[in-house]
Amino acid sequence: MEHTLLAIFIGYNSTNLLGCENDAILFYKKLDIKNKFLLLNKQVNLENLEKILTYHKDQILNNYKEPINIFIFYSGHGYLNGDLCFHKKKVKALEIYELINKNFINKVNLFVILDCCHSGNFPCIKNFQQINNVSIIASSTNYEISTESLVNFDFNNKINKLYFGAFTYNLVKLLNKYKNVDIISIINDNEIWKKLELIMKKKISIIK
Repeated sequence: MEHTLLAIFIGYNSTNLLGCENDAILFYKKLDIKNKFLLLNKQVNLENLEKILTYHKDQILNNYKEPINIFIFYSGHGYLNGDLCFHKKKVKALEIYELINKNFINKVNLFVILDCCHSGNFPCIKNFQQINNVSIIASSTNYEISTESLVNFDFNNKINKLYFGAFTYNLVKLLNKYKNVDIISIINDNEIWKKLELIMKKKISIIK
């Protein structure tokens, strides 16, 4: 399997959620991927997501053999019906799948990590022509909420108190013990998720 060719990190702070942007930035900095993008706060909308996908369809990814590996990380509000909260609107999983399907000629393997409430309800849809496989790691089960905490964080050699999602913070802390982290290998490594479950004392949903 090819390594990740495109990664998009989405963080949207909203009411009662103060660490989602920090989650996306933390994970973005952790992964060494050439084609990686941050969408934060007001940037978080379907139009900007499509701009990233369209650019890479035309400029880079269609030059690679298929299937192409795409990774999406999301931290923000999640809803019981599986919707996510983008800037000023709810977004259905179907809308995200449709954007990916229509913007690639090559087959795509889609890998998703979600740090949000009720993320176990995000559907794994596999009936799109261009989407070859889907793998989802969800921070919570169907009816659970996700939590965030205020953490003493070393930022540019200065300790700051910052909010992070408990799932993302502990995942990145765990990945710091590994060399040459490849997110596709991580998603497929069940031992890592078992370790994270022990650290967090809660169930993580693996949906494939």
